[in-house]
Amino acid sequence: MEQKEQFIRVKPETKQILTQLKIVERESFDNVINRILLQGLVESQLDIDSKLKEKLLERLQGIKTGRVISTKELRKKLYG
Repeated sequence: MEQKEQFIRVKPETKQILTQLKIVERESFDNVINRILLQGLVESQLDIDSKLKEKLLERLQGIKTGRVISTKELRKKLYG
């Protein structure tokens, strides 16, 4: 199913903040916004199992530090 892109209007100051929050220069604003939302959800959900919360935070840290692999690499790792 193809996802349709939507456009949102933000103030120049907001765009500047989002730009500063990018992990890498080519990171999309969509990814930045989703990362912020996910972090907020992780921090605000007190009933999340502590192991799950730890794992989510670990994965977010992995994204921040560039410890991610491509889908192609993952498939190779899983299926040989």
